[in-house]
Parts: sequence; structure tokens; C-alpha cells
Amino acid sequence: MSSITVVGSGIIGLSVAEFLSKNNSFKNIQIISEDHQYSGSKAAAANLATKGQLYGRDKHFQYKINSKKIYSNWIESLIKEINLKIQLEDVYKCGYGIDYFTTVENRDKHFNRVMQNTEELIKRNITELSIIKLGENKIQYKDESWVNAKLLLNILNKVLILRGVNFIKDKFDYSTINKILTHGTKNTIIFCTGAWTKSLLTNLGFQLPKKMQQKERLTFGTTFFGQNIFENFNNDFVLQEIVSENLKNKVTFSGNSNCHYLSSSSIKINDINFVDEEFLKNKNEEILNLSKVSISNSPVLKNDSIINKMQGYRVGYGHEELVVEKIYSNDQNLNIFVCAGAHKSGYLFAPVVGSILQNLQLDLVKF
Repeated sequence: MSSITVVGSGIIGLSVAEFLSKNNSFKNIQIISEDHQYSGSKAAAANLATKGQLYGRDKHFQYKINSKKIYSNWIESLIKEINLKIQLEDVYKCGYGIDYFTTVENRDKHFNRVMQNTEELIKRNITELSIIKLGENKIQYKDESWVNAKLLLNILNKVLILRGVNFIKDKFDYSTINKILTHGTKNTIIFCTGAWTKSLLTNLGFQLPKKMQQKERLTFGTTFFGQNIFENFNNDFVLQEIVSENLKNKVTFSGNSNCHYLSSSSIKINDINFVDEEFLKNKNEEILNLSKVSISNSPVLKNDSIINKMQGYRVGYGHEELVVEKIYSNDQNLNIFVCAGAHKSGYLFAPVVGSILQNLQLDLVKF
């Protein structure tokens, strides 16, 4: 009997398991996870901002476009499968995004940085209207998206349980591998463990994927949230951002009528076991102060808001936003893969990461 073990229960792990369990493709799938309280997936507001696609260096452009094309249909099919009485808009919204800048000069500087020439836009099938200037200090982006991260994770969990996927809350170590090998003649392990992937693979004695051998960008981030915590929240825009005077900080307003989310850039850390709490506190205060600045009728955080926060680790390697690689196994009955989406990008790639994995290893189809 063959088996597939997904290590990690974040958005990438659940999305991979969803793809593999679809139409009963694989009957023996288990997810093993410690369900870490600082999981990056749990701390995300899931702002699927893709204005970065306008950078020439973006190697994942086509994956992002393919994902956005099917995102709404993917979520609708999941909702229908478990007969959940909610609307698509409760989980996923697509529309315009807008950035607010303190000066015209700052707006123009940023616009020139992200805007490609016409030939490049045509080559990438992007119209010039994908990014335009508004007024004196705003930029509008087309086809931005937002996902209710917590709700999507819950939906995926319910779908996988319905399909018979086995969830095991436990630490994954070498004894787990030995146990897996006793159960079947063909076994696949897929590591979807986010910021813990590098240390886990090293401790298990596995080689690192080539993309993970690039410079590591390990960060720790905070997302604030609460009910009705914004003033001037314009529902005509899916994402709304205020950019600081020095262009180094920004704060993103998102959400729906049920909950508002306030998110920003993360702080850089060198060790997953240590976060400078004082530095994090100061950074969060800086972000909260920026969120109270009104620019051209931008949304602002109410002074008397009751806000909560969720925090988590995120990781990237070089400029890679997506890592899907097969790594060496000295056991002929064991295939090992690594799947990771960097800096909350896991949500952006969620609908397509399973198919990317399958295309990488066609033997998966034969299991």
C-alpha cells in the first residue's frame, strides 16, 4: 500500500492535501503537524497584492496569474462540497487596490519604480490601466485580492476531514519516518513546514532544496484585527495602503463587514528561537501610529479601537516566493518533496501549488 504524508498544516500543506485528495486520487493521506501557535499561515491577513508582478524580476508571474484566475471557483467548489452556508465574498474578494502617499513626489517615485514600459506590459498580457495615478498622491491597482485566511483554513480542514484525510498532532522526527516506511511499499513525504523547514530537514539529515540554499530571509510579523476598527474604510477597494514618508513602511487595511485587518511588513530576525520583543513592540507602535494618519480621506484606525493581534514567522530565500522541489532520498521506497510559499505568498499560490507538485513528480500519479 502507498501512503502520502504531508508535514505541516498551514495553507500550503492543506492546499497540497486538498489537491491530492480530490476525486479520491489518493486514499491514504495523513497530515502530521505540531500546529505551532506562531504559524505564518495563522498570522496572515492574506492580502493577495500582486502589484509586484509589474517588476521584471518576478519569476512567479504566471503562477500568480493562473492562481488568481481559478481562486474564486476553487473556493466556491470547497464551500459547495461541505455545504457551508456562506457567500464567496465572506472568504474571497477581488477588485481594486489603492496606495496613499504623503507627497506627490513620493507617489511618482514609487510609480516609476513599479511601472513597466508598454512593451513589457504587452508581453505579460497586462494592460496599462493595471496601474494608474489618481489625484495628487494615490496609485490605483487593478485585480488585487483578499482572502479571509482563518476561514479558508477552516474550510480546507473540513473538506479534508470529509474526504478521510487523517490529521495527527505530533512532532515529526526520524522515528516518524521509520514508522511510515513500515506501512507501505511506496511512500511520499511532503514537507510544508514554513519557517521551520530548514532546521527540520537539517536535523533529519536531508539535503536542502537548491532554492533554500540562497540567503534566508527570516521574519516575524504581526497582524492586528477587530470589529469595526476603521474609519473611512472604502468598500470600493479590496486593499488600501498608507505608505510612510520615507517609503520604507506601509500599513495595509483590509477585511469585510465582519472583521477589519491591519497588517504591515515584518521585522527581520536571525534565529527562529529568538525575537527581540522590545524591537517588535516599537515596530508595532510605529505601524499603529502610521495607521492613524489620514491622507486624502484614506482609512484610519480609530483611536478608541479594541484590537487584537496574531503573530507568526515567515521565511523566504533570495527572491524566491515559491519553493517546490524534490530532494534526495536514500530509500527507493521513499520520495521526499519540499513545498513552501514565502512571506504569506502561500495563500497566493494555494490553488495551484498541488498541480505544480504533481507536474514536478509524475510518479505521484501512479501511487
